[in-house]
Amino acid sequence: MKKGIIIIVTLIVISIVTIFAFNYVKNKNLISKEKKVGDVIFTKAKIKKDGKSYFFSVTLKCKVDQTDIESFDAVIKNKKGKELDVLSGYVGGLKKGETKIIQVKSDKDLSHAYEINYTVYKQ
Repeated sequence: MKKGIIIIVTLIVISIVTIFAFNYVKNKNLISKEKKVGDVIFTKAKIKKDGKSYFFSVTLKCKVDQTDIESFDAVIKNKKGKELDVLSGYVGGLKKGETKIIQVKSDKDLSHAYEINYTVYKQ
């Protein structure tokens, strides 16, 4: 009887660990991958859900003396490449060594976001 209980408990623990490991690997995506567009580096991109809304945030860094980036579009796609939303962020220029965190709200479902591509607009 004790062996049966130990086996059942062991199987349950293995199942739980497998489910968490699978979800971790499944949810790995290209969202947080650092991307350089022109003179601007987009890094630490995140999407968080709060209620019915999703919030996108990204950190922009400038490595040159100054860049005249006015704004950008973040095209958010799922794993199959389908566009989920296009979010626009205002920057207003960056100086060397400066970083800005831009946050944008979306009411669209971004739960399957996998990749983000950026388009930069200059002043």
